[in-house]
Amino acid sequence: MPRNLTLVFFGLLPLVLPSSVRAQRQVEPYQTFAAYVGWGAVRRAESPTIEGSAADADAGLYLGFDFEIRNSNRAYTYGRLEADAAQVRQHLALTGGVRIRPVLEPQLRPYFGLGVGLYWLEPKMRAARVLDREFAPRFEALVGGEWAARPGIRLFGEYRISGARLRAVNYMPGCGTGPQCVVSSSDRVLHLGHVVWSGVRLKMF
Repeated sequence: MPRNLTLVFFGLLPLVLPSSVRAQRQVEPYQTFAAYVGWGAVRRAESPTIEGSAADADAGLYLGFDFEIRNSNRAYTYGRLEADAAQVRQHLALTGGVRIRPVLEPQLRPYFGLGVGLYWLEPKMRAARVLDREFAPRFEALVGGEWAARPGIRLFGEYRISGARLRAVNYMPGCGTGPQCVVSSSDRVLHLGHVVWSGVRLKMF
């Protein structure tokens, strides 16, 4: 009988321990590396001064990499590089920010964050003669969830919205979609990017 009571006691112990004690069993990594793919687009949210249809608003594939460093139990600083596969001008972005993980215990955990960075818009070869390289500051907000698949490996999904003031790029009315039909606005208008990401985060230290 005493032996049975002992087994029951140790079986129930994890359920009655304070959450702070249980959380100490999971040591959060100090630094991680992530690789991921996304699907989305950067589209203008304001009307430009030029006519025609948007030349770089189609949804497409994104690739990204980031490094993350733990600053506290729930706050993490990240730096990320990403790029899309646009047809007219490529959106490359270098961003830094903070991710917050409000809870650490569950195997499936939510997180959110904010970041600021720089856009590098590089004309593709077919449009290089009519478009100039462009740089612009950007901001972003993100929300996601990650699953601890095994120690040191997390799978995650994330939605990210970004904003920047960029020159609009259009195809001139009635001209087609050739490089000779591309025209850029002289003024900068607000563009918003909506991208859904999925990837893997690996523990480094």
